[in-house]
Order: sequence, then structure tokens, then C-alpha cells
Amino acid sequence: LLMSASQGGFGGLRSLVHVRSMFSNIHSIVLPQQKCISHADKVFNSEGIASDPKILQDCINHGKHLTEFLMKYKRNGNG
Repeated sequence: LLMSASQGGFGGLRSLVHVRSMFSNIHSIVLPQQKCISHADKVFNSEGIASDPKILQDCINHGKHLTEFLMKYKRNGNG
């Protein structure tokens, strides 16, 4: 699961292509979901919590996807 955040308008999107490729090349499991958060300097409060409810929910959903994957992965005898 890849996520990025930056102050720019693309939220680190361009870097995720390279990061996905690097992790795939070292035989890591890279989940297809990804999230880019643009203008991160304005989106997160001083405690690091997203102030935009949609972004916050997207991050929570990505965490749920990761948790579901890891539970299935472990049930199938991995890890």
C-alpha cells in the first residue's frame, strides 16, 4: 500500500510510480491501492490529523485494506 503527501498539487503522485517499481523489483508485495495527498501543508493539523473528512476517511479505508490483506496473508500460512 503506497501513500504520499506533499505540498505540491500532485501530492507525490509522480514518485509513487518509481517507489512501486523499486519495491516490486526487490520482490515486495505492493498492494494496488494508493493515496496521494496534495497540499499536505494545509490538510493536516498540528497533531498530524487530516482536517478534511474525505481525506481522513480515505486514509482510514487504506488502513483497513492493509489490515484485511495482512489477515488473509497470515491465514494462508504466510508470515
